[in-house]
Amino acid sequence: VSRFDRAAVRTDGDVREEAGWLGPPGRRVFGVRHLPPEPRAALVVCSPVGGEGDSNYRREVLLSRALARRDIAVQRTHWRGTGNRDGDPAQLTFESMVDDGCRAVESLATSVDAPTILLGTRLSGFVAAEVTTRVGGRALSLWQPPSDGTAYFRELGRMLRVNKMAQAAGHALDAPRSLHDELETDGVTEVGGYQIHRAYHRSMLDRRLADVTLPDVTDVQVVQFGGGSLPGHLQERVDEWGAAGHRVTTSLLS
Repeated sequence: VSRFDRAAVRTDGDVREEAGWLGPPGRRVFGVRHLPPEPRAALVVCSPVGGEGDSNYRREVLLSRALARRDIAVQRTHWRGTGNRDGDPAQLTFESMVDDGCRAVESLATSVDAPTILLGTRLSGFVAAEVTTRVGGRALSLWQPPSDGTAYFRELGRMLRVNKMAQAAGHALDAPRSLHDELETDGVTEVGGYQIHRAYHRSMLDRRLADVTLPDVTDVQVVQFGGGSLPGHLQERVDEWGAAGHRVTTSLLS
């Protein structure tokens, strides 16, 4: 299960990049592994999905290559149901993502004997945190995490309504359905050109950072983009992690 079947290899100086598939038939995910000659740490990237995944993809490539040049091995993967992978997009869920994340950690550990770090962006921060609790991790990095799934989808719901108003081109918008109603009725909706399926929505809706209990040895980094301070929900969680004995650092980026 943890085997990484390489399909292509390239080198950049001393860094080796391997692209291939991870997992058994029918549950394979595509991934890229960045391997320095003597890794001092191993990072597994938990990417966001949909529009956030597309807009962040190139940044993750550049980040992975920069870290590999600094002796940190990196594993990037496409979740089942997204990108180049097995699986139906309608079956993407929190649990399937956690399963993929755990497999990525275990697979990278077969090639790299170094402390593991999990990186999760936006809603996939919940996935990274859960993977950390299940397989252990020396550090957890959360980039722009929402407070909970409900708040996240509320924001997407506003975007959906704005998109519909724009499509109406000045015509009255009669009894618009909410994002939740569309998903429950139709099983899928579209926001900004990207589909959201009912299974993903249901599995993420009740996730909260406040429910995350990390292993004792885990350091935490929280990165927030924009604003002069952390939102209240994030600051509360940072304080709670610090009180529990975790070493927590925060970064505010404009």
